[in-house]
Amino acid sequence: MAKGQQALYQQLLTSEIFTDQASAIQWGNEQKKNYEAGGMVVKVDVTPSDATRRRWVAQVFLKV
Repeated sequence: MAKGQQALYQQLLTSEIFTDQASAIQWGNEQKKNYEAGGMVVKVDVTPSDATRRRWVAQVFLKV
């Protein structure tokens, strides 16, 4: 990213922690639908919280 540019999705709206990836993805997709129904452009990131992959973090970001 060039100096002076900001990330398009930098504002975190909400996040949750899950014990499995499928639940995190499902929750993220539901959140995305809800926010987009309200006219907001969002993206969802689902990532493991650590190397063990026992917990997954789903985060919803607003496009700025």
